[in-house]
Parts: sequence; C-alpha cells; structure tokens
Amino acid sequence: MLLGLCATCTTQTAFAQSVPTQGGELSPPQAHALATSGQITLIDVRRPDEWATTGSGEGAHRLDLRRDDFIPEVLKLVAGDTSAPVAVICARGVRSRRM
Repeated sequence: MLLGLCATCTTQTAFAQSVPTQGGELSPPQAHALATSGQITLIDVRRPDEWATTGSGEGAHRLDLRRDDFIPEVLKLVAGDTSAPVAVICARGVRSRRM
C-alpha cells in the first residue's frame, strides 16, 4: 500500500481505518509516529539536492523518484511485502500524489 505524504497522507485501506484519521488522511505527525515505530515505511522521493538543502525526516529512506530501479528498491525496503504500508514524502505533494 502506497501512501502519499506532504501536508497529508491519504490511504483507503484497512490499515488506515485502524489509525485515527480525518477524512482518510494522516497528518505529518501521525505519519512520523508510525514510521519511527516501524508501522510504515517512510520514503523521501525528493532529489539529492533537496535532501542537501533541508535534510530528511527521522526514519525516512532517501530514494530519488527518478531512479530506474525505484520500484525494486521500494520492494527491498519492505522485504518484498507488497501489502506493507508505505508513506511517500516530497516537497509540495505533487510527486507524492502522482505516486
């Protein structure tokens, strides 16, 4: 399950139903708490120059969206579990929503 995250993180799965949300969306603090507790995999899909400027959130895996091996790398992060919850962070939500 892939979740988009910038200002909010949207999902329509049973996992999201088990987490208190407003309108089916996770706030950044909720997503952070879930990532640091190991309940979701948090992926920062921004570019390396963006990481250099702002850093990445605690627990986030840096994985440039433009990589040819993006999907195989995501699968490695979730140990091949395609049902594992994944949250995606970008700068303004455009890339996250596209994911």
